Amino acid sequence: MRRVLLRKTTNAVPVHRARCDLCNRSIAGSRWKCLDCPDWDACAECQSMLISRHPRHRFVRIDDPSQLLGAANTQHDAVGQPHSSTCDACDQPIHGVRYKCMHPNCPDYDLCAICEALPANIHPEDHPFLKLKSPNMTVPLPPPIRSTARHSATCDQCRQSLTGAARFKCIDSQCPDFDLCEQCYSIPQPRRAEIHPLGHRMLKITTRGGTGPNDIVVETRIVVPKIDDGRNEAPHLAR
Repeated sequence: MRRVLLRKTTNAVPVHRARCDLCNRSIAGSRWKCLDCPDWDACAECQSMLISRHPRHRFVRIDDPSQLLGAANTQHDAVGQPHSSTCDACDQPIHGVRYKCMHPNCPDYDLCAICEALPANIHPEDHPFLKLKSPNMTVPLPPPIRSTARHSATCDQCRQSLTGAARFKCIDSQCPDFDLCEQCYSIPQPRRAEIHPLGHRMLKITTRGGTGPNDIVVETRIVVPKIDDGRNEAPHLAR
C-alpha cells in the first residue's frame, strides 16, 4: 500500500514585532502605526477606538511586516541609552530621549519620548521642556522663583533660609531634620547623591505666603527620587 502525505496549506496571519498600546497584546494581522508618535501602535480589533483614545494623530496600516524597509535585517527596535530618571506619566524608566520640564515649579518632572508625543495634555502647555538625547548632557538649573514666602527651616545644603514657593523635607527615619530649597533639590544626579541619599522620600511643602495653618499646603504626592541601579526598587506612593 502506497502512503501519500498531504501537505496542509494554511494562510498564516503575519505577526508584527509590536504590541497594541490599547489592549497590550501582540499584534497579528493589520497593524496601525501612529505617524506622530515615536512608538505607538494599535491592533485591528482596537482600531475603531483610535478616534477617541488617540485623537488628532495620523495612522498608517501595515498588513505585512515585510513592508517595512530593512525589516529582514532588523532584530530589535532601538531602545536607546538609559537615563537616571523615570517618566512621570507612564512611570517607566526613560531610554533614548528624555524631556525635562524647566519650569521653576517643576524641579523634578520628566517625560519619555512616547508620553511627550501623546495628543492628550498631561502637563501644562506653557511649561518649557528640555530635550536630552544623551544621559551625559548637562541639565541647567531652572531660574529661581521670586517669592517672599518664608518657611521655618534652613536649607541643609546652601545654609540659606528657605524662601520661595516650595520646601523639600526628608521624611526618611534616618533624617529627622533635613530640608532642601528648590535650587538645591534641582541639582541633577549624580551630583545630588553627594548631598543626600537618592532613595530617601522627600515631602514637597508649598506656602501661600503666610505663616498660619491655612497657608501651608502639603502635596498629596510624595516625591520619590528615581535611582537607575537596574533593580527599580524605589518605592512608589499613590498620587
